[in-house]
Amino acid sequence: MPIGNIKQRAYSGAPITADNATKQEYDALYIGAGGTVEVVLSGDLVDDRIQFVGVPAGTFMPIAIKYLCSNTSATSIIGLRVGA
Repeated sequence: MPIGNIKQRAYSGAPITADNATKQEYDALYIGAGGTVEVVLSGDLVDDRIQFVGVPAGTFMPIAIKYLCSNTSATSIIGLRVGA
């Protein structure tokens, strides 16, 4: 999904914190303060973690997640839900 679509079609968002135990399903992420972002993607059936290293502040990440993992060092993260 192009970044422009996220900005135009996001219908809700909430600050989220890294937590391996709590499912946090979002369609995209906004990274307020940069660092490493570790996630489990929403379509992953075995909950493999993926790590994005060096994500700069102000980045929109168009990835659907089900977990924001505790190894995440980036902060001020907003989870976004995006409509069609």
